[in-house]
Amino acid sequence: HTFIRSLFMRTTFIMFYYTGGAIEHCERVQLIVATMRIRITNCRECIFYMAVNQKPLLIGENHNLQVGSL
Repeated sequence: HTFIRSLFMRTTFIMFYYTGGAIEHCERVQLIVATMRIRITNCRECIFYMAVNQKPLLIGENHNLQVGSL
């Protein structure tokens, strides 16, 4: 697994996971994610473009997230 933690105000961040990963405590970022599964925890005002095999797991205090497919 790969973990991304505490990103703030990034324009675009590209991640490719093989088995899965977690994104935690991010704010105002745009992420492009291709993975088997993803866990998103305590993120605010983020945009996620995802290609995933399973539904994303949203945990904690997530606010103003936009989620779309690739």
